[in-house]
Amino acid sequence: VHAYWAPNFWALYNFADKTLFTLGRKFGYIFTDNIKTAHMTGGLVGGATEHLVLPTITPSVTFTATFGTMLPALYILGKKPSKENFIKCIVICTMCSFMFGWHVHEKAILMV
Repeated sequence: VHAYWAPNFWALYNFADKTLFTLGRKFGYIFTDNIKTAHMTGGLVGGATEHLVLPTITPSVTFTATFGTMLPALYILGKKPSKENFIKCIVICTMCSFMFGWHVHEKAILMV
């Protein structure tokens, strides 16, 4: 997941991880002796962002989520091929790529 948060599903996931970490530390469920602080807003681009409470997201997870959300549109296009359904399918698949992609910039929404 990219260090800068594009407004997609993973931004909500990162927010949930930060919130759970903060609440867990505040109420004594998480001890920060051997845990590094969450660094998802540092702007560093590189490997996967490591989450502190929720499971860390890998490229295979984002691929599965992206492809899985595209399947209904692809199924409908396969069952009822038409120019109109093709255009709808392209828009839906582009939106799915934006919402669940691994390395997404906020500018990618312009493609939809």
